[in-house]
Order: sequence, then structure tokens, then C-alpha cells
Amino acid sequence: MKRKNKTENFDVGEWVLINPNTGETREFEEGKISVISPTKLVTLHSENYFIIDTDRLNILREQGLKDIHIGLLVLMSANLGYKLNICLTQDGKPHTSSTIAELLGQTQQAVIRKLKKLQELGIIKKTTIPDNKHLGKVYIVNPYLLRKGKDFSIFLSLKFTDFVPEVKDSGEPLLVEE
Repeated sequence: MKRKNKTENFDVGEWVLINPNTGETREFEEGKISVISPTKLVTLHSENYFIIDTDRLNILREQGLKDIHIGLLVLMSANLGYKLNICLTQDGKPHTSSTIAELLGQTQQAVIRKLKKLQELGIIKKTTIPDNKHLGKVYIVNPYLLRKGKDFSIFLSLKFTDFVPEVKDSGEPLLVEE
């Protein structure tokens, strides 16, 4: 963890520095004067992380997503690939139902049933990826729910939709106060 600082910048044309010990002043024509103060926050950095949208997770729980499915999803997504959201093993190869079963200590058939539920809910898809067909069929995760990073291949927008229902436009103009 690293202590987070707040930086306040001052226009050099409006301020001068004064040495309180000597009374000496210093004016600047260029640059900036910055005061950096520690805050009560720390920054945590991790190389391997992913983000789960809890609003969408709650919607999916209402649609039948169980804790066992969430656990499976988290474990198989521990090494998501950037841009394509592919579920990868520790050694960077795409997960299969067999590698996931081994990871969980369950039978392959039990894992396949759980993966089917995740597919029915639109959370994952098993598909080939254009320009990466050499990988075969891979499990990809819906980035609206779970993602690593923020920039994704347009391919994912063609494969997944959002879980949050879109609000229909009533046709009425929005009132904007000025």
C-alpha cells in the first residue's frame, strides 16, 4: 500500500515563496508552485485483479444465479485475459471443462452442468474467437459482469448484452434546470 497525496497547484504569477527563517522571497516567472499533502487514503496496487459489477450480480442472483455458480465463475476467471476476457489457467492456456473440474476437485460432468447454467444466464460463452482460432473453443466472460481492464475487443460487444434492462425513452423532453 502506498499513501495517497493531494496536490494543490498555485499560479506563479499570483504567489511568491518566502523563507520564514531569513525573510528572503523568491518570485517565479515560469512553472508552477505545488503543495503536496498526505491524505488519509492509501492506494493498493495489484498485478492480477478483476472487477465484478455488484449491481449486475444482484440482478443475476434474482434470476437464479447461486453461490456455487459465483464461486465457479470467480475461480475460473482468476487469470482473465485482457481485451477478450478469456478464462485462462495459471500457465496462460484457455480453461477447458476438464481443467476447471481439476481446479475445483469435481467431476467434469458436474462442472459442465454448472457451466451450462452460466451460459444460460448469459454470463459466459464457449466460442471460437476470430484471429485466435488456434485456441479452439474458449470460455469468455461477459464483461458487463466481470472484467479485467477497461478496453475490450469489439468481438465481445457482438457476443454479450448487458444484464441491466434498458430504460425506454418516453418521447417526452427532459426538463433541464438552468
